[in-house]
Amino acid sequence: MTTKVLSSNILFIDIETVTADENYNELPPIIQQAWDRKAEFFREADSKTAVELFSEKAALYAEFGQIISIAIGYFHALGGDQNELRIKCITYPDEAAVLNEFSETVHRFDQNQLRLCAHNGRDFDYPYLCRRMLIHGMELPQSLQLMNKKAWEVPHLDTMEMWKFGEYKKFVPLDLLAALFSVEVDSDKLLDAPQIQQAYYQDQDLEKITQSGYQNIRLLAQVYLAMLSQPLLSDDKITEV
Repeated sequence: MTTKVLSSNILFIDIETVTADENYNELPPIIQQAWDRKAEFFREADSKTAVELFSEKAALYAEFGQIISIAIGYFHALGGDQNELRIKCITYPDEAAVLNEFSETVHRFDQNQLRLCAHNGRDFDYPYLCRRMLIHGMELPQSLQLMNKKAWEVPHLDTMEMWKFGEYKKFVPLDLLAALFSVEVDSDKLLDAPQIQQAYYQDQDLEKITQSGYQNIRLLAQVYLAMLSQPLLSDDKITEV
């Protein structure tokens, strides 16, 4: 297997989200009403109330959730055919602070060359970022200006789409792909959606959320390399900054 210098213009991203407010009852009435209507269409609507569904599902929707952490990573050439993955995790209790620093970071890259890469990014990370930035009155970076563009006009990468090879499939989780490609990760540090919700609201443990972000980018970048038939990076070639 031939190793090649990897593009430094790919920015791997992973967002972590929670509900906009901890409790349904804290929402403005118009938002409550909107959620009530949305909750009617969930499969569990017959057995669970809109309040219960809010805690379980609202973080998945930009209209009812918020971004509290964004992990990003990029390849850095070390010389010869050696590459390094550098990872940064932006985590604050305030969403606007997270989005501002993310925007500043993105603008350090050549916007004409930058490509974003996420797992299920086309259906989740990219549109969620755009919507939350607009809600805060922020200008979208060129790499996230997706309005009125056709799918093939958007130069984003999505490891789940790459894995489909044009076939229609249901969601394929990143950790499953990582296991298939023998990517090692500290699974104890990975958090699922309910654990992130608890870490943010109940535990107020932003460091735990940050560590989960680091692990997700490790998985994402390594899976991306495996799909290019490139060797995985050893731990000493992965740096948290």
